[in-house]
Amino acid sequence: MKKLFLFFLIQFFFIGCSENKGLGIKLEPKTPTYKVAMQLSKIYPFLDPGKNSVLIKSKSFTVTTGDVIEELNVFFPTILKKIMEEKNSNEVKKLIYSIAEKIAKSKIYLKAAESKKITVTAKVIDSLLLKFRLANVKPENLKAYLKSKGKTIEFIKRKITNNEIIKTFINKELKGKFTATPEEVKSAYNNSEYLNLQHIFIYTNYSNKENRNAKINLMNRIKNMLKEKFSFTELAKKYSDDVATAKYGGIIKGVRKGKFSKKIDDIIFKLQDNDESEIIESGSGLHLFRIIKHVKETRSLNSVYKVYKSQVEMKKRIIEEKKLFGKLKEKEKPIVEQLK
Repeated sequence: MKKLFLFFLIQFFFIGCSENKGLGIKLEPKTPTYKVAMQLSKIYPFLDPGKNSVLIKSKSFTVTTGDVIEELNVFFPTILKKIMEEKNSNEVKKLIYSIAEKIAKSKIYLKAAESKKITVTAKVIDSLLLKFRLANVKPENLKAYLKSKGKTIEFIKRKITNNEIIKTFINKELKGKFTATPEEVKSAYNNSEYLNLQHIFIYTNYSNKENRNAKINLMNRIKNMLKEKFSFTELAKKYSDDVATAKYGGIIKGVRKGKFSKKIDDIIFKLQDNDESEIIESGSGLHLFRIIKHVKETRSLNSVYKVYKSQVEMKKRIIEEKKLFGKLKEKEKPIVEQLK
């Protein structure tokens, strides 16, 4: 469950347009998604499938609660189970809108891509389908899993197609717009300090008040154990929700500014080697850090030029992509509707 939550938070959403590109999904009675929506509506009345409330609307499309529930039901069933257990309306609304915004973003990009007549060959889609993996579902069980959700492989193929069209469109639009200059590469090289550190993370987002308080108490206990000279490594293995690093004692190497939030960067980059941070709260949870070592670049610029060039271009690409989406969004003028 923790792994899926982290996947959900840090990966680009596997979200394309609904089968009905203009109107949001209409949940049909007796379908698996409708049944899930009915269960949710008993806890969260604003998710009533009969209402199928509009979350976002624009000149050419709408995103409804049905769109979001379908995404959760097919791609994130563990999260769906968690929000049924947590019963926290405010946090669930945040989650619902977060997914709705990503669906809207895909719709905006897809419309722009179609206006440029961007297409993807069946051969490419078939190749990507062979590589497709759904969290916690073995490839040989995919068809049966989709059937239980009222879907077929064609549903996945449409998602892959939409995402690949969007990807192709963005690449074409941004081509040549984020090339790094030698001066930018040299500057990145000269400011290349990074940290090797250990991290303990306790996830609190989408927790109700009782569960959140319990997690805060747990983190305080962990902090006290560190003061009593318990091993950071063993505590990370036992308690950290950062699944990718917990089994290694919370070790993360090569942490540069920007990997975490500015709030966290401002704290951890001021710590000395072997220092431990106080408890830091972010939008997703609670953090504790132990600095293993501050590391500065010792290799020659020529030997690592391509590495730093790639880093600079990635940052510039992110900026250019935000600009591109901003222009497309302005044309579409999406409006967020309030759930009641």
